[in-house]
Amino acid sequence: MLLRIMDVGKGLLLWVVVPTLLMPPVVSTCPNTCRCDNGFVYCNDRGLTSIPAKIPEDSTTLFLQNNEINNVGIPNQLKYLLNIKVIYLYENALDEFPVNLPRSLRELHLQDNNVRAITRDALSRIPLLEKLHLDDNSVSTVSIEEDAFADSKHLRLLFLSRNHLSSIPTGLPKTLEELRLDDNRI
Repeated sequence: MLLRIMDVGKGLLLWVVVPTLLMPPVVSTCPNTCRCDNGFVYCNDRGLTSIPAKIPEDSTTLFLQNNEINNVGIPNQLKYLLNIKVIYLYENALDEFPVNLPRSLRELHLQDNNVRAITRDALSRIPLLEKLHLDDNSVSTVSIEEDAFADSKHLRLLFLSRNHLSSIPTGLPKTLEELRLDDNRI
């Protein structure tokens, strides 16, 4: 760090110069396997088994659908990308609800995976979530934790069509405006 003092008439001006080498790098490059454009990161239909490293920090929407991403392929670093609002992870190889998601997330698409359970722990990590798409998974009534939605104070849309539900889930948030349960065992 470099301090500079300048005499400006009747007072002194103090400057603090911090070399750019000491500042943490801002990731703004796009992963080689993806295409990036104005906060949108397109990594869909690439045969990926994990989310690529070096997702730009200014990303707002991740298109990761139609890959082979499993739960191990969701890196811990993803939860630190706090500008991300929407993630498309449908048609992948997920068998658990992902937990390394950014707290800033508002919309999550997990259709056509093999997610079997919904837990309070997983949902409490994404408290601002408004839209959750879990159609075409393996969720059953007994696999939804009793208080799973207790921290989902912003959830407006919940799509659970084509799962293994035998009854309407309990403990749904009062903010819910649309619930889709078509083609279940109800």
